[in-house]
Amino acid sequence: MDELVRELHEVLRALGLSVPRATQDVRVLDDIEEAIAPARLPRAARRLWELVDATSLQALVSFYPLLASPEFGLRSWREDEANEFIGGQPRHFFQFCYESHDVVSVECDGPDWEGGCLFEWFLSDPDGTFRLKYRSVEDWLEVLVAALRDGFFRWVGEAHVMVEQEPAEKLAELKLADHPPHPIYGRDHEIQRAAEGWPAAWRRRSNLSR
Repeated sequence: MDELVRELHEVLRALGLSVPRATQDVRVLDDIEEAIAPARLPRAARRLWELVDATSLQALVSFYPLLASPEFGLRSWREDEANEFIGGQPRHFFQFCYESHDVVSVECDGPDWEGGCLFEWFLSDPDGTFRLKYRSVEDWLEVLVAALRDGFFRWVGEAHVMVEQEPAEKLAELKLADHPPHPIYGRDHEIQRAAEGWPAAWRRRSNLSR
């Protein structure tokens, strides 16, 4: 992750942009770990939020949906917890990106499983699906860097770029196709929002207690 963030900095500097600052106070990441226990953030997600302040990145680059701040993710997770996650995400999901009801959640790790995949879903579409979009946070960042490096963006003012959504989606699809079938999901990248359509592993993870 450190190397990928350095690559992000390099491509931003090459465009004449500044680089996002590092997170000044990472105590919220410990608060997240305490809240979601016995699950935990994937190492790559935690490290990215340590190295890149989400609001600082948002001020430089629009990459839909936007990288969420860990504070926003924690508020959202606690709201779902208060509502017993009914009609929302599995308990082991944590919001990683958010914009206009479009969510990308990262699967948290756990005591006896490894998460890490990123699923896209829409808050306003309870009959929709969780769509596997990236196999890892590293893949998400690699797609962002590739989109910037390949010129798939437009300028918004003198100090902000907006990544073009369609080319970025294509890059994400190619990145996903590079991986072998997932051990749980295989090549089925669409999972129903309704809990009865979840993989058995998700149901077990969502019923965990401290």
